[in-house]
Amino acid sequence: MNPNAAALVALALVSHLTAAADPPPRPALADARIAAQLKALKYGYEMTADQDYKLVFEVGDEHRTQAVVVNSNTEFYDKYEIREIWSPALTVSDPIDPALASRLLRANNSVKVGAWRIWPAAKNGDTQEIYVVFAAQIDARASKEVLAATLDMVAQTADQLEKELTQKDDH
Repeated sequence: MNPNAAALVALALVSHLTAAADPPPRPALADARIAAQLKALKYGYEMTADQDYKLVFEVGDEHRTQAVVVNSNTEFYDKYEIREIWSPALTVSDPIDPALASRLLRANNSVKVGAWRIWPAAKNGDTQEIYVVFAAQIDARASKEVLAATLDMVAQTADQLEKELTQKDDH
């Protein structure tokens, strides 16, 4: 398969998977379990309109910052309660560039926890934009140490891509 065909297949796969994975409806209340863990970790946060926890971390030695969101809502798989933690790396035009889509799919092979995803963003004039986010799922009852490690990994991973591709610090 030639590289362009492979990239188009990757693009189709990413578009198909993300179209079926729109974020679920948000809860009316914030999950107090997260507030308690963040307080114990002495992490500052703000609440989003969706009642999620938004944190901003300083990453690297260049005083860059990276926003990370801990979803209040959880989902169940069998008897396991799962929580998502995510961070935006890029805002790009939809459809995503096939080379970038292919790169993100390949990068998913090297991460231990989490994956690159795309989510719809706001419309910018005639152009639909999408967010490229790195998201990790953990046990909703995970310890504060696991939460802290996941927050750090998600922030670092998203910021590395943003820094490399844009040289900006927008997220």
